Amino acid sequence: MSEAFLGLMIKVQLHSGLNLQGTVAHIDPATQQMTLKDVELTFPGQATHFTPVYGVYGNEIGDLQVCEKKPVPTVSKSCNAQRKKVKPQKKNNTPVKSLSSNTGRKQQQQQQRKENGWANQDVDGFREKEFDFQANLNMFDKKKVFAEIRELDDSTTDTLLVTLNRLPKEPRKNLLPTENVLESDSIGDESDTESRTTSDESVPVIRQSRQPLHIRTVASHIPCTPVSPLQTAHAEHECTITGPTAWQLVENGGRAIAMLMLQTLGKQPTPVIIVLAGDSKVGASALAATRHLLNRGFHVAVCLENDQPSCDVLATQLKMVECAGGKVIRKGELYHWTPDLVVDAMHQDQDVRDMVRWASQQSAPILSVDSPSSDEIRPRWTVCLGAPKSGCVSQDVTGELYLADTGIPKICWKLAGVKSYTPPWGADFLIALEYVT
Repeated sequence: MSEAFLGLMIKVQLHSGLNLQGTVAHIDPATQQMTLKDVELTFPGQATHFTPVYGVYGNEIGDLQVCEKKPVPTVSKSCNAQRKKVKPQKKNNTPVKSLSSNTGRKQQQQQQRKENGWANQDVDGFREKEFDFQANLNMFDKKKVFAEIRELDDSTTDTLLVTLNRLPKEPRKNLLPTENVLESDSIGDESDTESRTTSDESVPVIRQSRQPLHIRTVASHIPCTPVSPLQTAHAEHECTITGPTAWQLVENGGRAIAMLMLQTLGKQPTPVIIVLAGDSKVGASALAATRHLLNRGFHVAVCLENDQPSCDVLATQLKMVECAGGKVIRKGELYHWTPDLVVDAMHQDQDVRDMVRWASQQSAPILSVDSPSSDEIRPRWTVCLGAPKSGCVSQDVTGELYLADTGIPKICWKLAGVKSYTPPWGADFLIALEYVT
């Protein structure tokens, strides 16, 4: 049954929101893994990435569509007729003498002349009917036509568009190395544009734009390049070849999240923590952190975006949380809780409006995982898994920024298109980041 899909061009939508399009190259019935070649990877709101090979497990597929079918080779009747016609026949068991190459060539040329009789006809009769381009061009007097247009046009020269677009001629001035190109009063620090009123009229003064913010480690000042969700998914897929596995990535991320939660809570006696988890690997990492806190005596309740999660890693982590004594609540039960800490591990592309609305109304501090799931949420801390995400643009958006080592190798980031990636870890698995200009 699986061989029928080989060679088909298909579109696949994963539960994580990643869209794939490629040709089926191999299907392993034992592991239920399908390998695609010449794959286009598309994530909502991100640019398309290309990879020669991509593997997908059956439990990760949310939707699958066949784009085209394999071409079936067919032989036309005319080809069969020609083959039968060309096939030599024997009469009375006597071999037919083959014609010489010259004789065969002449007969072929004669046959082509009969079929293409128009090629031997006299073309002089068609020359009189051809369109004479040069003669018709000579009939058009451009100078006369433009002269008539000028006579009929009453517009003044000052109102013509060509005059308005012409820059005024100003004398060029060579500046010394110590002189500024812009005037000193036109450079500002607080805003990009400002209106300045002169004695004649109001003239907008253009100010220099602010320099973009960059992210680096606080301790060693190692630059950290932000990555998109699509690049993260690509790097995690490369880990299926190099390791670690998806389960190990989630466990590594959960341990780092738990370390930051323990730092933020300090020595509070039996704090109450609410974890808002989306149906994704980010939510699974938050549940792994929940298990660590439950083992240390904290009161933790989990609210899921989907009551029946489709992500296998999340479903497994949920079972372990319940075995560790964690409580799973529904969205409507959130308003009965007054937490000391809220963990935002929701997925931005999922329907989490009710959970976001509840979190934004709480006075308790919020810790976001990877990046804030909504503009309504203003976290005090944000911990990124593996690398800073493209949604981390300023401290006003993320609060204090941290980076967790999930164990993704450097080569996987390179293959995902992050060429400037430099491992910043040193001897730590959780490091603090800062924004600099």
